[in-house]
Amino acid sequence: MDDVIADAMLLEQLIARFCELDPDSDRIIEMLGDSLSDCKIAEQLGRKQRTFADQMKRIRTELRKVRGY
Repeated sequence: MDDVIADAMLLEQLIARFCELDPDSDRIIEMLGDSLSDCKIAEQLGRKQRTFADQMKRIRTELRKVRGY
């Protein structure tokens, strides 16, 4: 049970940090959940694919810091 609580708290922290990093985070999370590629997500957001890929790389690096690795 403690693991479930810890995972839920980590997920909340990750989502909160993601929201700080990108104003479209809710849409991005939804599209990732629908298994859309970064290319398709960039297209949906009206961003260049390369720019979006670079942004996601930076965001993933920041989220790893929240996770502790």
